[in-house]
Amino acid sequence: MNWSTSGLIACTIFVSGVAVAQEPVTPEPVPAPQPVAPEPGAQPYEPASYPPAEAYPPAPTYPPPQTTDTGEPEEKKDPSGSGPGGFRLGVDLDYAGGIANRIEGNGAGGALRIGNELDLLVISLTPELMGTYHQFEGPSDPTEFSGQIGFKLSALKIVEPGIFAHAGVGSVDLPVENLTGFALDTGVTLDLTVIPYIELGAHAAYDLVTWEDTLSWYRVGGHLVFAP
Repeated sequence: MNWSTSGLIACTIFVSGVAVAQEPVTPEPVPAPQPVAPEPGAQPYEPASYPPAEAYPPAPTYPPPQTTDTGEPEEKKDPSGSGPGGFRLGVDLDYAGGIANRIEGNGAGGALRIGNELDLLVISLTPELMGTYHQFEGPSDPTEFSGQIGFKLSALKIVEPGIFAHAGVGSVDLPVENLTGFALDTGVTLDLTVIPYIELGAHAAYDLVTWEDTLSWYRVGGHLVFAP
């Protein structure tokens, strides 16, 4: 074999290789996955489902703690039931008698008191307004009425001893002339809380009306005090 024949063979092999390289390569198709048959006796798969929120029972509720709150303000809470302070309305009923002056006979009457009690621990101070009326027996049948301002000072609770005093303007009707002037009363009292917000008490007092003349009398009696 000469060089010409060798060269021709080499060229033929080269051209054949290039032609083979340029031919497109078609990929083999991939088969689709086949479903896997379940094992005998196995349950088919189902996604989990949950009931709606309304199907669940409501959360448990607990009763509030027990208290002794009665709805009253703190200043009204007190073992006596009348409260340590606040509005007071008092009604007095009196038996009265003159003391060595033109009021010669005995009589009866009463008073209306309106105040506000201030609690000072074991002491209670009640500033108050008072109106009085008394009718006496005797030849002149004198009638007394007055308007006064004053205070009542009590100690302790439930059973309360105390003192009081009032001053203002008073008048006594007499047959010949009336006496109008300065009115004053002072006395002692004892109160007992029998039921909540009501006090029952007794009192004794000395009263007078004075200006150009002085008329005086004593009075004893009982009273009710309402503490709403």
